[in-house]
Amino acid sequence: MGSLVLRLAGPVQSWAGYRLLANSHLTPTAPVPRKSAVAGLVGASIGSRDLDALAANFDLHVRVDRTNPMATDFQVVGPLPVAVKPGADRAEKIRQVSASAAVPAARNGGNFPTGTAMRGFLPYCEFIVTLTTDDDTTSRWLEAFKEPAFMPYLGRKANAPAYPFILGTSSAEPPALLADLPRARSHADVDEQPTVRLYEVVGDYHSHRHIPLGQVKPPAATREGQLTWASQHLSR
Repeated sequence: MGSLVLRLAGPVQSWAGYRLLANSHLTPTAPVPRKSAVAGLVGASIGSRDLDALAANFDLHVRVDRTNPMATDFQVVGPLPVAVKPGADRAEKIRQVSASAAVPAARNGGNFPTGTAMRGFLPYCEFIVTLTTDDDTTSRWLEAFKEPAFMPYLGRKANAPAYPFILGTSSAEPPALLADLPRARSHADVDEQPTVRLYEVVGDYHSHRHIPLGQVKPPAATREGQLTWASQHLSR
């Protein structure tokens, strides 16, 4: 087994689901990346839309290097693209089981009407994630991330990942690897070597769970030092 190591960081990240109704209700983001969203990163890179199959093909571990409270954004919502409408319809049927809001009338071949929505997002956060699968798949995904079929993004198309994005691959166990990989210091750090949280993330688009694995205290380094460690201990 091998692990592909990615750094998910940028000005904006959002790990929420579809917004199907045009109204003022907030769609919150999860505080840690969801497995279905990371499967979307893989799907964009290899050119696959079968995200359920991809999510079942790897184990996901997340180290929370930097986090911030959720912020909100006011957005205009247009009709859903035809390609995603079947999945959206399934999600809407599940939502209706417990929701009391009326579903707006469909139009334009079944798409929902234009409106406005409030979405949550995570500003200036940083997560180190490992995608663990068999060695052949790990190598293939690494090459795909280097030259992706479609642009990978952090939950929404406007949320491009910041450099460095791809750190490499490793055969080490994910918890041990995430404990050893240096954490880049920030000017806002109060503790020179802070303790950070580890999670195993499971589930799919409709149901996800973040399983706490405890805390680790990875070595502190500059960003250059982190990349130097990655070049020495990870394969590219």
